[in-house]
Parts: sequence; structure tokens; C-alpha cells
Amino acid sequence: MIITLQGHQRNACSNIFHQLFRLRYDTFVRDRQWTLPTRNGTEIDQYDRDDSIYFYGLDEENFLRSHVRLTPSVTSSLLADCFPHLVETDVDIRSATIFEGTRLIVNPRKGSKISNKAAKAELLVAMFEWSKSVGATHIQVIVESRMLASYVEMTPDVRPLGLAHPYGGGPRVQGGGEAIAIRCPVTDKVIDDLRAFGGLVNGIDLRRNSPVLPRAA
Repeated sequence: MIITLQGHQRNACSNIFHQLFRLRYDTFVRDRQWTLPTRNGTEIDQYDRDDSIYFYGLDEENFLRSHVRLTPSVTSSLLADCFPHLVETDVDIRSATIFEGTRLIVNPRKGSKISNKAAKAELLVAMFEWSKSVGATHIQVIVESRMLASYVEMTPDVRPLGLAHPYGGGPRVQGGGEAIAIRCPVTDKVIDDLRAFGGLVNGIDLRRNSPVLPRAA
């Protein structure tokens, strides 16, 4: 099950957002050692705005297994604000039809390769279907350069926007690495590619603006 929430629901759904922000803290600050703003064991930054969109996935027992944040690039673009050097092609980073995905997490409790692929595909299909419904043309993401091949495996329509560059001191520094910017069109073909990658046969249970509280791990 994938649930979609709007940033302006943050106060009304405070328990859910707390779990999402805690998952982000555990993943990026505690485990990956990224230097990010934190607050009482949660990770919240300047892109957690009212116009941000949050997708989170629950397994059959309502345990939280995935999360991604989508932001309109016109108002909230990590790529434009902090990583413009990753773009070496003649494209607009900010546009009313371009959204940006950040804070992608896929961590199913039953961590087999098949369940991981299914959880990732389910989350991304929901994100692309939502984007298509609002007229978006592309989604752009900053990813670890070593993960580029895995995104191309999901759909060959992924395109790098430039060369990879180190961040946070580079791959040899704790909390550092090498990043690359990629962009993917929002099309039916890409959605079909993602479904095929995850082996998704049935439709996705996508609940928009209808919060479901994840169970505590």
C-alpha cells in the first residue's frame, strides 16, 4: 500500500510525519553519517514545505517500508540550490512541469531481492502516476553514482544530466560519496517499465490524502 500526503497535512498527521522524519534520520544521519539538520531524532530540512508531496509504503502488516519526497522544482530544488555543478546539459533545472525526488528509502522487513525490487517499484510507480496526473513532464533526482546502473535497469529512459562529482569530502570520507544528477520523463512507458522491474501484476493500492499510521517497528 502506498499513501500520498501533502506537506500542508503535517500538523493534522503529525504522528505519521514524525515516523517519516525519524526513518529519514535513522537512514541518512545515523547510518550514512550525512551532516543534515536534525531535531529530536528526526531529519527535517528546508524542503519540507507545504507544497511538498510525501509517498510512503506499508507492507501487509502496516509496517513502514519505503518513503520518498517529491518537490516542485520551481520552489524547492536541492539540485538547483546546492548541486548545479552536476548539470552539464542545456536543460532547465527549475520548471513548473519538473518535480524533484529526494530522501528515497526502501527498506522492507523481508529484505529479499524480490521484495526490495517490488517495494521500490511500487513506490516509484505511485510517484510517477501522481506526477502524470498533475501534468509533470520529468522527475529529476540526485543519486549515488554507483547506483546509476540500477536506475537504468528500472527503465532505460533515465538520462544523466552531467558527470559525477564528489560530495561531503568524497567516497573515502565518512558521510561522503560521489553523486550524479539524473532525469526521467513522466510517461506511460516509464510506468510500465517500473511495473515490469518490480514484477507488479496487480494494481497499486494508492491512497491519496488518506493517512494510514504505520505500526511501530
